[in-house]
Amino acid sequence: MNKPRPRAELLYELVRTGNIVAIKALCEEGASLE
Repeated sequence: MNKPRPRAELLYELVRTGNIVAIKALCEEGASLE
């Protein structure tokens, strides 16, 4: 089973792959860009 990934790790992966749409969606959910 896949365990849920920490938000920061997920965010880093999205930035690395250039997935701006997903990043914006996460930000609207309340993710912080720390």
